[in-house]
Amino acid sequence: MARGMIHGSGHGKHGIEVDVLTDAKVKAARPRETAYKLADSNQLYLHVSPAGGKHWRMNYTYGRSAKNPHTPAQKTLTFGPYPAVTLVEARRRRDEAKAMLLEGRDPATERRIAAKSKASATVNTFRSVAQTWFDKKKGTWVQRHADKVWESLEENVFDAIGALPITSIDAPRLLDLLTLVENRGAVETAHRLRQRIFGEEDHEVADTGRPDLARADGSGQLHGKPRASQMPRRRLSGMRTRGRKQFASALSVWGLSERVARRCAKCVRRSRLATGLR
Repeated sequence: MARGMIHGSGHGKHGIEVDVLTDAKVKAARPRETAYKLADSNQLYLHVSPAGGKHWRMNYTYGRSAKNPHTPAQKTLTFGPYPAVTLVEARRRRDEAKAMLLEGRDPATERRIAAKSKASATVNTFRSVAQTWFDKKKGTWVQRHADKVWESLEENVFDAIGALPITSIDAPRLLDLLTLVENRGAVETAHRLRQRIFGEEDHEVADTGRPDLARADGSGQLHGKPRASQMPRRRLSGMRTRGRKQFASALSVWGLSERVARRCAKCVRRSRLATGLR
């Protein structure tokens, strides 16, 4: 195959040696005073810097130039350094980029989208999503309840899936985790975790990062919730109407409205019934 001129001689087009490369030629490439390029086929080339760095690149055109809308925009795509990226791998990446161009897509733009998606998946772990959900909800809870909610996630969930990207977790995997919690006898804990992860009234953790998980319902996979034991109550007559009115009248002396005073009296009556007092 005919070979073009080497960069620096002034005769080669764009300073590129136009010869299909071999691994031996790539290894043998040595740095020069100025950067130069060794061309492979179909616009792939090896860029060699004065410091000795070797990087695979590909020149291509896509869209229109910002300076001159009548000419195509010249772009360069990098595939990585040699020898981390071999000649065979560089050619494979070039072919993928060519296929995107044939479909009317800019490979550089597609790469940025893929990198952003990957970074988002790494940042949005189950634990980080749970933290976002918890920060939104804890203001509506008393501190003791908030502490118990977070402790239950730390003790039962985070060690297993906390570091995983939320996009990699599906409903069956979560149900397997909840079943393990249930099998050790913590049935009530398993159900509470299901409510917090899959959601009921507030869609809970899953809805923060995975709406499809929020729509999933794992209740059918768990055993029924144990019934809470009820405190036996004595048969009481409670406070008489006259007594409640007198109590409300006394509270009104403190500046409470009649409506608030009546509510206070009603609460007192309920507390007396619950504790079994006359």
